[in-house]
Order: sequence, then structure tokens, then C-alpha cells
Amino acid sequence: MSREQHSPVFEFLRLLGAELNLGVVAVDHRGTVRVFNYFAGSVAKIRPQEVLGRPAEVVLPWTNLCTVLRTGEPRYNQCLEVNGYSLRISEVPVRNGSAVVGAVGLWEDRSGEAELSSRLAEALRQVQLMDTIMDVAFEYIGAVDREGRVIYASEGSARRLGLDRRAMLGRRMREVRGDCLMENVARTGVPQLGRIWHVAGKATPVMVLPIVEHGVVTGAICKSIFSSLEEAREFITRLRLHQVAVAGRDAGRGEDGVADPFETVVGESPEIRKSKELARRAAATDATVLLLGESGTGKELFARAIHQASGRSGKPFVRVNCAGIPEALLESELFGYEEGAFTGARKGGKPGKFELANGGTIFLDEIGDMKLSMQAKLLRVLQEGEIEKVGSTRSHRVDVRVIAATNRNLYEKVQKGEFREDLYYRLDVVTLEIPPLRRRQGDIPLIVEHYMGRLAQKMGRDVPQLDPEVLALFQSYPWPGNVRELVNVLEAALCFCPGPTVKVEHLPPHFLSRVRQRLSKQEREVPAPPAVGCDAARVPRHLGHILHDTEFVALQEALEMAKGNKKRAAALLGISRSSFYNKLRRYGLPSGNSPRS
Repeated sequence: MSREQHSPVFEFLRLLGAELNLGVVAVDHRGTVRVFNYFAGSVAKIRPQEVLGRPAEVVLPWTNLCTVLRTGEPRYNQCLEVNGYSLRISEVPVRNGSAVVGAVGLWEDRSGEAELSSRLAEALRQVQLMDTIMDVAFEYIGAVDREGRVIYASEGSARRLGLDRRAMLGRRMREVRGDCLMENVARTGVPQLGRIWHVAGKATPVMVLPIVEHGVVTGAICKSIFSSLEEAREFITRLRLHQVAVAGRDAGRGEDGVADPFETVVGESPEIRKSKELARRAAATDATVLLLGESGTGKELFARAIHQASGRSGKPFVRVNCAGIPEALLESELFGYEEGAFTGARKGGKPGKFELANGGTIFLDEIGDMKLSMQAKLLRVLQEGEIEKVGSTRSHRVDVRVIAATNRNLYEKVQKGEFREDLYYRLDVVTLEIPPLRRRQGDIPLIVEHYMGRLAQKMGRDVPQLDPEVLALFQSYPWPGNVRELVNVLEAALCFCPGPTVKVEHLPPHFLSRVRQRLSKQEREVPAPPAVGCDAARVPRHLGHILHDTEFVALQEALEMAKGNKKRAAALLGISRSSFYNKLRRYGLPSGNSPRS
């Protein structure tokens, strides 16, 4: 049996003819008949055994298969009378890339023409697309028979191996790549999952499965959807991140099963809870919201949560960094432009951010850095709900909810003439101040726990623990960069930490340097107490000493009122247990062995 007879294309055609009751004739690249089913035999009045393996020009001279094979041009819907049958014949080339490797003829009896015509079109489509589908669906796919001979190889597989796939057909797999894995699976019927093949210098994860027909193993198939091991690892990482995100959404679902968008803002301190409550109320309206806060406090998180909690959640959320776009481009970015508006303008024009956000929310970040000329144009949009594209004379209405944010003091800028007063009052409808991290240090353990989990998943590693000294350091540091700085320090620490616990030595050197500078500054600013014998009544005490003594007394009194229960004492002082234990160690008070006591 020649190797072309092993082709799954020819086997597919045999089954197709039996299923659709069509005459099916197929020739290989030499014009030799390889498929000739019984329906074709009944039409031609000849037995299939007398045709198979012979030249089509000799045994079927009235067909055009050899012409199609030579020219590569299909011939559709040829009407022909053969032995009393009124036939419609379609003959198409079979291609391997750009090369014609065979031809197929389909004969349909014109009785029941409408139904058969539809089925014929579907059959032709399946024949022509089968190899393409296999190449698209899998990065690597091939099959062997029970003896380990190759019966199918996708174009991508042959390309990776540097071979012509026609040359692979009929050869033992061990001859093709010196591997017996597929042959072993075909012989034993035991699947092999998660195996690594080294193909073309790349480690590729594959699975090899037995082909079972009527309970009998007849071969094996090897497949992979990944081009390399790195691609598979990236996919696994993305899957883990997705699972974490789903778990986070599920954890934030209320009794009604609806996720709370504000769960993305981590913290339970009184200030952050107040900000979230005000944001929830604002989300129930279409009022313009102005978010104030230092850089890194999470203003964009609040903006996205307000959008998701509003009636516009199913519409776009579009972010614009007003400080990151040059003034000359900001107008066209916000409002779009018409074709030919300026040199280099895109053909057909371009929609602006307001148009893209129509029906939803636009988030104007760093609005305090917007130039006065653009402020006037933005004011018109907020007042009239209309935009005018650059290069256009017509206005377009837009329905957009505006959320603006800045780390600047807009009122001071108004006083200095750097920000339009009318725009300020148009934005200052609902104003939310996002507290800096130094004012809610009790939230630091929660923030650390949240982001450590996310970062560990991103890096594909287990979530490490935080050494108590590191947490104490975090809670005593003022975090000028706020949550963004904290997250960056955590990410760097995970990179430096090889074990299950993040310690002080794993923190980034630049962060430790900032901590040392701050401590050194504090020591210089707090002078020693007055010497014995001085007139203490006339020497004012330093504020640092006053605060020191006051805090020391407060800790002692809280412990006494709580009868030594440190958890209750921390609650009385309104601070977290971690902060409480840190202060006990700082003042030399007994702290026990664990914050769990």
C-alpha cells in the first residue's frame, strides 16, 4: 500500500461519500485513482477494485480530474449524462500550501437537487478547510497508526520539524524524529500527558492520546496548543491570576450575590470607610465627582469603583491623563478630529475620548495640570453636553459622566489665576478626599495581605509571610508615595526573598536608605531633655518629649483598663494590634511573644 493511501484526507473522502450518498473520486498528484466509492461505481458501471491504483485518464477518460490537477483550477456544476444518470459534477484541486497534491470529484444525482446541492456545498467546504482547521486549532498535531507509521501531520508540525509533511507520511515516527513515544501509546493504549518534546530547539509541552475505534486501539495522536514551554507557563500564570480575581470578586459579594466594586479599595480605617461610603452615594447619581488626594492614594481605583457601582457600569470607562498628553494634542485626544483637519490626520478622522465614553464615564486624571486654553473648551462640554471635533463646524451631543482627579490644591490655583474659577465650581459638585496612607496606617496589614497575594500569584510562587519587624517598620514609615510606593516595595521584596518569610534584609536598598534618613532626621530634631539642675520651669519642653510621655502614659492606662488584655487595649486606643505591639516594644513595655495574645 503506497503512503498516499494512508492520507487522512482520502479516508475522510471515503467516509464522506458513504455518508452523503455521493459519487466520490479522488486522484493523487500523479493522477492515480485513490478513492472510488460504490456509488461512483454504480454510475460508471465498473467495480472500484478495477479502478483503484490506475491512471484516471485511462479508466475515467470522460472526467476532467487530470485537467484540474494540472491547472489547479476547480470546475463546478458540470452537467453530464452517464449510463442513464443525470449528474452534476464538481471537481476541485486538493492543495498543500500552494502546491496541488491531488484532485477530488463529487458526483451528485440531480434528483432531490435542492437538498443535495446544500449538502454538496458543505462537503466541499469541509474538504477544503480540514487541513486549515487542524493547523489553526493546534500548534502541533500528528497521528500514527498501530505500527507507529505517520498517517497525519499538520503543516505547522512539519514546519517545526523542518520536513515536508508529504515525505513524513508512511514513515515510522522513530525515523522522523527518533522518538518512540507515539508508537508506545499506539501499542499500549496508555495516554501520556504533560510530556516535554524538544522540537526545533524549543521545549514544547505535548499530550499523546490513543486513537480508539470500537474498543480497539488503532493508533495515537500527539497534540499541543503551545509553541513553547514559556508560552504554557504564561498561560498557567494568567489562569491563576484569573482564579484569584474570581475568588476576590466572590469574596466581595453581598447577600444578594452582587459584587461590591468598592472592595477593590482595601482598608477598614474610619477615614477610608467614610470615603467609600460617600463614593457609594455619589455612584447612585450622575453628579460630577472631584477626587482629591496625593499621588498614589488610589484615586483611579475610586473612579472605577464609582463607575462600576453606577447605572453606567455596562458602558465604557475611559481614562485620560491630562498631564501626560502634550497641550497641542490634548484637544484632538479629548474631542477627536475630522479627516484632513491637520497634516498627518488619519483618513476618516478619529473619535475623541468623550465620544468613546458616550453613555459611560470619562475619568480626567491630573486635571489640575490642564492648561487654561483647554479648560475653557472643557467647560463648554460640561455646560452644554456637546463636543466639536477639530476641523469640524458641527457640534455633537454626548452623554458622559465626568469624574476628575488631582493631587493639586485647585482652590489655591484658582486664587493664583492658574485654574478657571467657573470650571472649578463646575467640577466641585461632589468632592471626595482620599486620605494618604500615613493617616490610615492601621490599614497597612490589610493592604499588605491583599497585594502580597496578588503579586505572588503574578510571579507564580507561594505567598510568603511578613516578618513582624518588617510590618512594624511599614507602620512607622510615613509613605510619601502612599499605596503605590508600598506595593512597589512589596514587589521588590518578593523578588529579593527566596524563602517563605520576607525579612528586613529583603527590602529594597533604596527604601531602607529612606527609612534610615528619616530616623536620623528625627534624632537630630528631638534634643536631649534638660540637664539636672536647670530651671525646668523656664525651659519649654520639646514637643517630641511631650508626645513621647503622653503616648507612654496612654499605653499604660489602656493596659490597666483592659486588665492586661492587649487586644482590648489596642481597641481602646483605636489602633491595630500590630501598631500596639510596635509601640510597646518602642517604650520597653512588656509585649509578650505574639500579637495573638
